[in-house]
Amino acid sequence: MQRYLTERLKRILQDKAFVICMICLVLGASGFELCAQILGLHLVKERLELQKPLDELDESRLLPYRVIYKEKIENDDVLTELGTEDYIQWYIEDTENQENDSAHYMTLFITYYTGDPDQVPHIPDICYVGGGSTINQRTERVLTFSPSDTMSEEIPIRILDISAKNSIGENRQKVVYFFRVNGSFECQRNKVRVILNNPFNKYAFFCKIELTFPYGKNMTDEETIAATEKLSQVFLPVLLEEHWPVWPPDSDNKDENQ
Repeated sequence: MQRYLTERLKRILQDKAFVICMICLVLGASGFELCAQILGLHLVKERLELQKPLDELDESRLLPYRVIYKEKIENDDVLTELGTEDYIQWYIEDTENQENDSAHYMTLFITYYTGDPDQVPHIPDICYVGGGSTINQRTERVLTFSPSDTMSEEIPIRILDISAKNSIGENRQKVVYFFRVNGSFECQRNKVRVILNNPFNKYAFFCKIELTFPYGKNMTDEETIAATEKLSQVFLPVLLEEHWPVWPPDSDNKDENQ
């Protein structure tokens, strides 16, 4: 066997075209890596952990919202499909409006991912359709986030009007979602992937924020935005201050600037 392998290797090495190709590939790979190092490019992203796990979010800071129920995913296959164990799925109510108000009850679903630039963000547009629901309408709008009197930021969001048939008829609801990615807000997953793959960034993370109004079938886009803005003014500052990583990381300010 050893003699056979030796003879095969000799024949392969006698093929000048093959040897030249192998040399070019080796030199090309090493040269590319050297160029990346010289230019300060980061082709493999490092993890950037949360300051504090999402499920330790202080619900007392969500007033006037009250957490009714915290759901945990028990099915391992579903959790694997989700792609992270850093998440919260909370059912909450707005105690400042009437129980029959379309925006009184809502679901807050937040997931966090880091270290994988090739991660394809899950979006409700695909997940709900895969589950048999129908998207009646999708729109992209902007909500205003004002964490303080001197700061204000516009956040792009996507609003979905979704219908799902069940045993008692049709259930129609509104879903709003957007992303926090490497210090920016986006609502399109292709833009999220572009930011994650920025070769000048050493780290990569993104967080999806998804808000569902299960009784929002009659809500207009303006009412949906207003309800989303109200809740965002409460929980986004908590995420920024206590949970999301500081961006850019202090030790890499020069590399991480967008």
